[in-house]
Amino acid sequence: MSKPLGLILDLDGTLVDTLADIAAALNHTTEPEGFGPMSLAEVRKHVGDGLDNLIARAVSDHKPKTVEPLIRRFRAYYAEHLLDESVLYPGWPTALSGIAELNVPMAVLSNKPDDFTKTICEKLLANWPVVHAEGQIDGVPIKPDPTRALAIADILGIDPTRVMFVGDSEVDMQTAVNAKMTPVGVTWGFRDRRVVIESGARQLLEEPVELLRLIQASLADQQ
Repeated sequence: MSKPLGLILDLDGTLVDTLADIAAALNHTTEPEGFGPMSLAEVRKHVGDGLDNLIARAVSDHKPKTVEPLIRRFRAYYAEHLLDESVLYPGWPTALSGIAELNVPMAVLSNKPDDFTKTICEKLLANWPVVHAEGQIDGVPIKPDPTRALAIADILGIDPTRVMFVGDSEVDMQTAVNAKMTPVGVTWGFRDRRVVIESGARQLLEEPVELLRLIQASLADQQ
């Protein structure tokens, strides 16, 4: 009998290309203060460790007294524009449908604020059975701390060693390693493949359908 398999997916840079909307919100936030504008390439380097770190990195050379007003400005703008251009990466609809047919429970874990994470998942992942979607919550450690990844494995009812953690960054791969999950990296996201590999990726995906094949192979090996 095969052992149950579970899946935790990162959001930004893995499931959804959110970079343009993040960049627009960041430039809206910082330009009135005389910073920027920043290119997509520049913004790409700053994302992945939560909103507070995103803002702090974006204005690090300018040393404002506090970033709290900038965080509030970003949140207000992004809440209205988080889906202006953000879309699922090509290939995910087919892959997610195939994974759902295999009855592999899926969850999303992001360092994006929880309300934004849930909104994007509700809008773009409504056609698939995502058991749980969670972003950054005040007072709760963010990735690569394994606390929430392990909690989500419990929600899925899957042993952490049977969970594939899929992401595009060193943060995701380190989270998987810390939680004793299988680190699966993607090549189409916000980090170079070298970074993903060096951070512990055990498998590397060139397109989403390869995740479906990986899951099929893993289940077949357990027969």
